[in-house]
Amino acid sequence: MATDSQLSQPLLSFGDYDAVGVDLDHTLCKYKLDNLFPHIYESASKILVEEYGYDRYLLEEPFYNDRDSCFKGLIFDWRQGNFLKLAEDGAILEVCHGSTQLTEEEIKECYPNGWEHFAYLKETLDQKESYRYFENFFDMPLLVICTRIIDTMDKKAGKRLSKYNFMPDVFSACARMWNRKNFADGKDYFFPGIKHNPGKYLQPCSDRVRGWLQKMKEEGKTMFILTSSYVDFAEFLLENILGPDWMDYFNLCLTYARKPGFFQKSAEERPFLSIVDNKEGEPVKTLKTGGCYSQGNIYDLHSYLEEVTGKKEPKIMYFGDSLRSDTVPTSKFAHWTSVLILEEMEAEGLGPYPENHQNGDVGPTAKKSKYEGPSGTEKEYVTSKRWGSFFTHTQAGEHTSKMNTMWGYFIRTFAAMAVPQLDYIAGLPLDYKFPTFQSDRTGLAGFYPCPPACLTGDESKNGK
Repeated sequence: MATDSQLSQPLLSFGDYDAVGVDLDHTLCKYKLDNLFPHIYESASKILVEEYGYDRYLLEEPFYNDRDSCFKGLIFDWRQGNFLKLAEDGAILEVCHGSTQLTEEEIKECYPNGWEHFAYLKETLDQKESYRYFENFFDMPLLVICTRIIDTMDKKAGKRLSKYNFMPDVFSACARMWNRKNFADGKDYFFPGIKHNPGKYLQPCSDRVRGWLQKMKEEGKTMFILTSSYVDFAEFLLENILGPDWMDYFNLCLTYARKPGFFQKSAEERPFLSIVDNKEGEPVKTLKTGGCYSQGNIYDLHSYLEEVTGKKEPKIMYFGDSLRSDTVPTSKFAHWTSVLILEEMEAEGLGPYPENHQNGDVGPTAKKSKYEGPSGTEKEYVTSKRWGSFFTHTQAGEHTSKMNTMWGYFIRTFAAMAVPQLDYIAGLPLDYKFPTFQSDRTGLAGFYPCPPACLTGDESKNGK
């Protein structure tokens, strides 16, 4: 594994790494969120209404009408029916009960001593029975479902209930919807919808990203896919975004990794499994170049990387979109350099582009990407007027250049850098030197090509 000194470097260059891993969903594979979010919402709602007896209002009311409830990073205290936005020190910044925003007095009444699970969450990032947080694009649409269920239950009771017990049904519906067998079997709405109309939901990789992957492999870097998607769905995605020769870009394809457990389980607890006819086979101890495997663990992967690179401690970089599943465990447990794919940067609006990034004496300055960016509807789904910025929280009329939300802490602590999309970096030479979040004391230098406008005081401007 890489040493701690390798993780604290002030400048980062892709050319310095021996191996590069890439997550699939929402990283290499960009989903069209304006179609994906309603699809997830409708798929889960159909199960809840048709099989669990929930109010048909869930199906009759379009997802779009409550899009403001959809906000990354909210903590759901589901027994009380409350959604919380937290500061990096655990302070409660905002609370909504269903769709109703609570006053400061009501917040103090509900949480007189603050939110009791903060220290545990900040240390472990574990989900618990008593709460659930929503930090990726697959589970964010469930926020609208939960909000509407709470509002409906309160309306029927004529008051705010003292306790809510519906979340186990939501968990069950999600387990049904995302069951790994459903892609092959064509069951439970989510996978069949994408399988029958991939162009509606999937954005093919640009020529720039294809060239970037190819160049890194040609220059001798060991390239690998590490995804939690099951093998048949993963191959379907890769064929649609890269073409039938997708494996030519990689040395290894690791599927159904079940992150973050991949980085925490031993080789005995979570061995790699062979894949035969798109199904899991027997346990495999030694990985082979050109292979595709399921499940697995960080220890056997590191053994493979040490062998193919000829280095005892190869330098490894990983790109992923989930702080819980990608950024924190790759940095904290695997000691890789983690690059966070963070579409909120672009959706909330990028600040002014700097004249140049620190890049030695030579090299290109930061350039505005040719990537067209999120659609108007995607921006509406990813941002929220009700909850404000994902990165910071201020009172009306105030401004701060500090990431002061809980998730801002995880970004600057565990990610080396963050970019809205791979396209922003794919056109740069591999020896380009990027600033990292450790490059200065602002905690903002790792945003490429620039920090979000909310952190620069340029909310009225947009760097795209």
